[in-house]
Amino acid sequence: MKALLCIMMSAASLAGLCSDAVVTNAGDLARVVYREQTPDVAFELDGTVISDKTAPLEIRLHVLDGTGAALLFTSRDMTNLTLRAGDRVRAAGRTMRQASNKVIAYCQSVERIGHVAAPAPERASAEDIESGRFDCRLVKVRGTLRDAFQDEIDGHFTYLVLNCDGRLLYVPAPRFKIVDGMVGSEIEVEGICDPLPIGGRLHMGRTVLVKDERSVKVLCAAGEDAFSAPTIDDDAFLGPMEIQALGIRRARGTVVAAWRPRNILISTEGGNQIRASIASQELPASGTPVEVAGVPETDLFNISLSRAVWRPAECAPPPAARVYELSIDTLLGRPDDEVKLHPYYNGRIVRIVGDVVAVESSGGRVDTVVVSDGGRVLAIDASAVPGAAEGVSAGCRIEATGACILETENWRPGALFPPANGYRLVIRNPGDLRVLARPPWWTPERLVVVIGVLASALAALLVWIAVKRSFGAMIEKAQSDARVAERTRLAVELHDSIAQNLTGVAMEIRSARRAQTADPSRTDGHLDLAAATLDSCRDELRNCIWDLRNLTLDDATVDEAVRRTLRQHLAGARLDVRFKVARSLLSDNALHTILRVVRELTINAVRHGAATEIKVAGCLDGDSLLFSVRDNGRGFDPAAAPGMREGHFGLQGIRERIEALEGTVEIESAAGRGTKVSVSIPLPPSGKVD
Repeated sequence: MKALLCIMMSAASLAGLCSDAVVTNAGDLARVVYREQTPDVAFELDGTVISDKTAPLEIRLHVLDGTGAALLFTSRDMTNLTLRAGDRVRAAGRTMRQASNKVIAYCQSVERIGHVAAPAPERASAEDIESGRFDCRLVKVRGTLRDAFQDEIDGHFTYLVLNCDGRLLYVPAPRFKIVDGMVGSEIEVEGICDPLPIGGRLHMGRTVLVKDERSVKVLCAAGEDAFSAPTIDDDAFLGPMEIQALGIRRARGTVVAAWRPRNILISTEGGNQIRASIASQELPASGTPVEVAGVPETDLFNISLSRAVWRPAECAPPPAARVYELSIDTLLGRPDDEVKLHPYYNGRIVRIVGDVVAVESSGGRVDTVVVSDGGRVLAIDASAVPGAAEGVSAGCRIEATGACILETENWRPGALFPPANGYRLVIRNPGDLRVLARPPWWTPERLVVVIGVLASALAALLVWIAVKRSFGAMIEKAQSDARVAERTRLAVELHDSIAQNLTGVAMEIRSARRAQTADPSRTDGHLDLAAATLDSCRDELRNCIWDLRNLTLDDATVDEAVRRTLRQHLAGARLDVRFKVARSLLSDNALHTILRVVRELTINAVRHGAATEIKVAGCLDGDSLLFSVRDNGRGFDPAAAPGMREGHFGLQGIRERIEALEGTVEIESAAGRGTKVSVSIPLPPSGKVD
């Protein structure tokens, strides 16, 4: 009857919560969230803040009232809300289901309504934490620090693993620095029992989340007390979970082998093989009697001690170890064998003979030699014996004697059989590695290399010959094209200037002969025009000959080319050149045209205008090349200037040359005010004037 009543009350409660009922206390809210996982339930409650709301968990808020405690999630928009332990708050919101399918209590508003004394932490055991009775409450837990590691998901956190009377408890500690030798200490942590682990690990179980490193107190340091722990020989037949629950254990014996990064193998006084991972000390040499203390772990074959410390000890030397002479196939198992590894040889002294197939170096010295006996390969570890493998190279045949180490990972919950990755042979002193034979200098590999080098040289020679011939043909063609282009340009120059002028001279002479009979008074005019035209032909021919001999097109800048061109035509006039156009933007043909125009204008200014100052300027303006020639001569009226009919061909020739480049010419002049001739040439899409 009592059970039926409870069921009816629970059903009524759930029905009420699924309607418009509002949860008003932390106990009911914890039940709805953690046990019933009911979404879309409204809550509005008053509670006391358990701890300060600070980074990096600003969106989590733990509150406590007379009925229990609950975890509230706040919006990131509320991260500027500063709350201290003991603050009374009124929080309202709804439960909601996350993408991970877990239900949480999500606050839509949080209001500070007062302050009381901060809640005191409650003493709890690992069993209390696991039961859920202390969910979202501030607790103190004591235990032995069994391990500590940084969270690979969120680097802000270090996980402390506490051994609390045989039960393991995980403690996320933000910004906690792991100190060497701390493992094994008796510590007390103060934090909140969190039912929803951080970092998305939904199935990790309950943890105790501490605020910072001040919440972790060392009650009893490990130090020398580690060597007063029970001996590991007394725990030889425990299971993996029992071994993980052990506290610090110690072992006394002789070092059989040592290898990097921080591993040793000892033979204990009880006759067991114990592997230890040293925390921070230098490794002891093989044959050293030591006492080792650390945290027990197992790979299911043997017990090992992690985060261990060691000190010299006095103990009886172990009996002489038997040396097993084996092949690599016997040790590792042939590919067709059912047995792949023989764990019997783990920790025993083994001697093998094989051929070196590779060497691995670290810090400038060989520390690993990989050998084969025709089938499987085995790594020979010489990392803890400096110089033992010097001079060993691929192709050598060697004999190696050392401790045989089965490379396995330690057991973890959820991994029934940790993977076994094979054997490693760890040598103990320089005499453990002997070179039986070295490879001959002339090997098939070297022969292949020599053949490859000779083939590469022959190929390079053939390519060089082909390229030389190809470039020779290209250079010869380029030279031929240049000669044809220059001849074509010279023919155009002679035709456009001298040939036409001579034609004009012949016409004027014929006109003079006709006028001598018909109208003698006009004869002198025709002869004068013919003479002027001949003078122009002479000047033009002299300029063509000079162009053929000068090197102005080879000048690095347009300024230098202009100065070289005008030097012999200035007749004492002062020259100022500022041609700010890169030589690379002008083809030889374009530069030649510009120099001819500038020279013609300069000759006219000096000869006809009696100028004493010539200014040549050039620049780029947007998509155009601009240049001008200005003088301080007599000037003239451009509209009334004499032309070709009067034997003056200069201005007409300038216009024709510029029109060939699709440019324009403007003349500004007046009597007594000098002359300025401006030229504009459009730049083609290539950006280079051709």
